[in-house]
Amino acid sequence: MLHPSDAFLRTLDMHDILPQREPFILVDKLTRFDDTHTCTESVVSEANIFVKDGVYASEGMMEVVAQTCAARIGYISKYVLHKGVSIGYIGAIRALQVSALPCVGDTLECSIEILDQVFNMSRAKAQISCKGQILISMEIKIVEKGED
Repeated sequence: MLHPSDAFLRTLDMHDILPQREPFILVDKLTRFDDTHTCTESVVSEANIFVKDGVYASEGMMEVVAQTCAARIGYISKYVLHKGVSIGYIGAIRALQVSALPCVGDTLECSIEILDQVFNMSRAKAQISCKGQILISMEIKIVEKGED
């Protein structure tokens, strides 16, 4: 499904499209997928490993961006190519700007836009927003592990 409905995407179990496992799954829902954009939602939980004193660390938000990229790769692997979920690695992070940190209970909306893709490497522009405010923006390169 190259152009799934947002309603269908929200029904997907993130465990089926992400290589991460608990307690390291940080995104709750895939909310958008098309040729160049992918979006996820997640609610900041007190139990999250990146929460300290009720505040979500910037490192956690960077991992949410990486997992949104992984959700894109996982969706393509499972629903487009009908293969197992691939593993990806962060190749680089550039132009990182953190303007605010969210708190427990906040809903984070992460969006990535694929800028270019060459072989197994993707470069994306990403941001996380909460209540209409951009919390973090960055550019990320993801390298997808090839098949053995």
